[in-house]
Amino acid sequence: MFRHPAYHRDLLRLSPVDGPQHDGVDYDCALISCGIVTGNTWATGWLANMGADSQFVRVERPADGILREQKYYYFIGDHEPSYKYPIIPSFHHWRFPHDGLPDLWKDFEIAPPPDISVKRKDEAVLARDNTCRVTGHKAAREVAHLVPVADGHWFDSNEMRRYCERQLEQPPVDDPRNRMVLRRDLHYLFDQRRFVFALKRDKLDQRQLVFHVLDDQRTDELINMYHNRLPQRLSGIAVELVFARFAWAVFTSQAFPLFDGFTKLAVRLFDPETTEINDRHLHQIDIRDKLKVWGPYRARSGSPTKRSRSQAAEDDAYYGWESDQSASNDDELTEELEEWPGRGRRRKRSWDEHLPPDLVGSLGPHSFSSQSSHPADNTHQGDVAIAVFALQPADTKTDAGARPFKRVNVEP
Repeated sequence: MFRHPAYHRDLLRLSPVDGPQHDGVDYDCALISCGIVTGNTWATGWLANMGADSQFVRVERPADGILREQKYYYFIGDHEPSYKYPIIPSFHHWRFPHDGLPDLWKDFEIAPPPDISVKRKDEAVLARDNTCRVTGHKAAREVAHLVPVADGHWFDSNEMRRYCERQLEQPPVDDPRNRMVLRRDLHYLFDQRRFVFALKRDKLDQRQLVFHVLDDQRTDELINMYHNRLPQRLSGIAVELVFARFAWAVFTSQAFPLFDGFTKLAVRLFDPETTEINDRHLHQIDIRDKLKVWGPYRARSGSPTKRSRSQAAEDDAYYGWESDQSASNDDELTEELEEWPGRGRRRKRSWDEHLPPDLVGSLGPHSFSSQSSHPADNTHQGDVAIAVFALQPADTKTDAGARPFKRVNVEP
């Protein structure tokens, strides 16, 4: 856990999913996450733990990049531990750091999209990605948003249109640079904040955009199969919007504790009418009433009567966080997931024959070199989109006897 030194309250509760034993937290992810919920303070923020003499001791980045202690404290600048620096209470109040991304994310390049003459945005995304950007599967593919449609007002208020490909089209939140193809089950879990895409350092100190699991309590399959693995080749999406999604997931996941106490906390609030940012000291019960800044967002092409899955997920996040079912109003999705494991005869399981390669570096001694090439971006025509709960761990053989990409020992 990561604590505010001036309060008896956790600032963030990040799952220990990194390292060869999944027993720690990536240093950069932790520092940046703490910086996000305190108003983009990563440039001056630093971590400490409590020494034997009850004094705070600064923690530098470990050699393998993994934080393994049970408790850390997040400081800003040279302030005393008693300094009550403000917390950003929700994603609605967070302002995007244009031209001020963390060094790890700054100037990271994602390939431009191929030259595709498709007018409709969703068709353009499907034509660009073709298959799920995690698994490479073509069956049961869906177009997912990075910044959710429900946060279209946040998107507009923060002038995120500047990162769009089609800047004059409405609604900007539907732009292809804010969308990617995911398999249906992974899209559902993406909207449930079970995973994000995050930049991490490999063994050669090169930056890699990888699949990062946020919740280790309910996603063992995701950790075994996908955590710290490279996605399929990405193109045509904006790294700024990937970072915005990372921030959204941190704010709306169980990593960010509820304001359910009675003590006063310093918070930084955004006023949409004046566009001013104000620091206030409020009781936590009063903070909960201010988590949402905007009402429902209705895209011009959206249905006026039914919330999208991403909108339902985001709305539920502000009222007690999500349950497993709260992020989806898609009954067809639920029924299909329930039927897959037992429908018809048993098919050959092929989902782990094309697992994406693993990451090197801050993750410990069992990972892939950043020089590893992507596997071919295969298109799977078979019925291979199955529920995550039925997936096998990545270190087991498939029914066909094939094995996923092996893990390479990269011990220094």
